[in-house]
Amino acid sequence: MTAPQNDLEAAAANRLVFSVCRKAVPRGTWLTVLEGLSLEEAMLATRAHLASSSEVGVFVERRTGGFLYWSSLTPELFNSTAVSRRS
Repeated sequence: MTAPQNDLEAAAANRLVFSVCRKAVPRGTWLTVLEGLSLEEAMLATRAHLASSSEVGVFVERRTGGFLYWSSLTPELFNSTAVSRRS
């Protein structure tokens, strides 16, 4: 899965950092498997965890907590608002 080009550019311009998380079971808690990634790196890394997880997500790492940017449950949806501004 690849993020939209405008999101990749916004994430880079705002120097955002991303993490890849997974759920082992449906309705389970998110477990961080990789962190400190660019958006492009995070989206590429999700592929390695899809087969062994009920859900994989890419989160924007912020001081106030993580914000879900993308989830394998709705792979066609991207939270572009999460990358549009820096905090």
